[in-house]
Amino acid sequence: MASSSSSGDGPASDDAKDADALGAREIPSANSNAEDWRAFRSGLIERERRERRGGGPDEADGACDAGSWAHALRHIERGSVLLGPDAPLSFVDGGIWTRCVLLILGHDDAQGTTGVIVNRECTDAERPTLREYAPELDFSNPLLSSLATARCGFGGPVMHDQYPRSLVVLSAKACEGVTVEVMKGLYVCDVEALARQKSKLSSPVTLTAEDVTVFVGYAGWTRNQLVEELEDPRFWTLAAADATLLRDAFFDSKRMGSEDNGDEGWMKIRKCFVDIDA
Repeated sequence: MASSSSSGDGPASDDAKDADALGAREIPSANSNAEDWRAFRSGLIERERRERRGGGPDEADGACDAGSWAHALRHIERGSVLLGPDAPLSFVDGGIWTRCVLLILGHDDAQGTTGVIVNRECTDAERPTLREYAPELDFSNPLLSSLATARCGFGGPVMHDQYPRSLVVLSAKACEGVTVEVMKGLYVCDVEALARQKSKLSSPVTLTAEDVTVFVGYAGWTRNQLVEELEDPRFWTLAAADATLLRDAFFDSKRMGSEDNGDEGWMKIRKCFVDIDA
């Protein structure tokens, strides 16, 4: 697997194979029972923390919107979330990981891990839109035509600057034959299937430009690399979060200011985050 290059080494030579691994057909469907357990576990942890603080089990503290939750995980799994450190770290090259929100798309103990940063906008002045990032796409396609001038998220350093660039497309809407569930309420799209879509109208088998968010590049870790990074408490926080809270953290070029850099989305999840060992 290609490295996320937290040490600044850059992607390995098998990037093309890793880009293929991001295809929706390669990511198995999420288990809804596991998602229900995440929410149940979050409720139990939050209840115990409130009781430890001296409040009753039903006392709300206003940290989160109603129904939102985020809690610590001990093991990497597809659909989990990495929260970057609050401030730059001296032993990490580059500031892309600081206050980033990263969704894990796939994890295999033998192969490694792939994920996508969701709260950063691509800021390359010379390539601000999808058409300029991926000119090889067929923009005569109705959906791609409507996305041609869309701003893109910075998904990570792997296959971001190399051509052809890797595109990761996420949607909150399930679409038969096009999307595969990453977590309950959030799906990864098969870009080739999107390119075959012939209609701009929304239906059970079509998506619209409003349904999807496009990211350029991704993050990747070789076998055990992310596990080792998680052993340093200064670096990543591994969490589970509900899909609504995570989607609220997505970059939004209309909402983000030049000084934001996605910090607001990171802070929303941190406010909800619960770790019973903390």
